[in-house]
Amino acid sequence: MEPSSHDIENAGLSTAPPSVSGDRRASADPVAPGYQHWPPLRTARLVIVPLNIAWPSHVAALNDREHMRWSEQRRLVHSKETQRGYIASANEYFVLLDLQRAESLVTSVGSMSCVIDRDNRVVNMGIMVIPGECNKGYGKEAWTAVMNYWLTGGGMVRVEAGMMADNFAMRDLCSSTGMEYDGTKLSYFQINDNSRQDMVMFGKVR
Repeated sequence: MEPSSHDIENAGLSTAPPSVSGDRRASADPVAPGYQHWPPLRTARLVIVPLNIAWPSHVAALNDREHMRWSEQRRLVHSKETQRGYIASANEYFVLLDLQRAESLVTSVGSMSCVIDRDNRVVNMGIMVIPGECNKGYGKEAWTAVMNYWLTGGGMVRVEAGMMADNFAMRDLCSSTGMEYDGTKLSYFQINDNSRQDMVMFGKVR
């Protein structure tokens, strides 16, 4: 499974193909103008653009407690309205990205988030791939493209990610895309009343 490290997504560009049925861009509500400086990133199977749509599939994934067990989002109840508010909070320091299928641009397999420290030129990334699209390589494809963008055209010096210590899927994603183990923050996450868990950090420097 390719769950999330944190969450985060938005950037800048909006396209709307002809009306189609199902969980589609045309039938979802445009909710934010986007982060205006983000260039569309194209990979073999994806186009990565600003997250401007409160996709029903994203909301369903966020409410799936098993799927979100490694994310802080597991604590919350999500709706189309809360997702719209989340998207609207994006700005030049909090970038939200939509992972759309390149063949159609009308379906989304997940989202990414980037928290940016421009003074120190560091970005913290997170990802969510929706149920049904995990274990297909979309996470690695998107992660690699966005990480490489920040370390080249995006002007960042360091990319990092933090995750629960037992989130082995996320740890594998980071190590397989060239990030290195960067240390552990002990007892960082409150899991329940009686349990805490460490945060494992990965990073890559230009």
